[in-house]
Amino acid sequence: MSAEFEPSSEITGGAWYVEGSLDTEFINVLKEQCWRKIYGVKVATLEGIADAIKRSNVCQIELTKQQVEEIVKALVLDNEVMEVKSTGTGEFASIPVGKVCYKCIGKRGYGGEPKLGALPSIPCGVCPQISRCTPDGIISPNTCAYYQKWLDF
Repeated sequence: MSAEFEPSSEITGGAWYVEGSLDTEFINVLKEQCWRKIYGVKVATLEGIADAIKRSNVCQIELTKQQVEEIVKALVLDNEVMEVKSTGTGEFASIPVGKVCYKCIGKRGYGGEPKLGALPSIPCGVCPQISRCTPDGIISPNTCAYYQKWLDF
């Protein structure tokens, strides 16, 4: 490749990769910043979160709205944040009706919204692979990262 050309982000991995390796430290810092913004204002829009990240100067590069959305979606998948639509009333008063926004689920994923029972509170209760899980199989409690994280709690 010619020296004056820069490889595309599809090849390099974009902002999330450094020298071909996933930059988990950078991602975790951004996740923390996003979570703090949402927690601080109770309900936040993607634009508000992106502006807060930009103003905080936590990263040397300017993140796109799509990149900030990827970080927020990771928080949703980690059950630390939930995606909701604004009703325009109460805590949503400053957000237009129907606009997608984000709320924290308790304090760093613990507490907050009431659970439906004991089963959803353990990883096995909501695991889509439970039918394949066996004590000595490839998918097992011994190899389950979620189960280990839950036990460390």
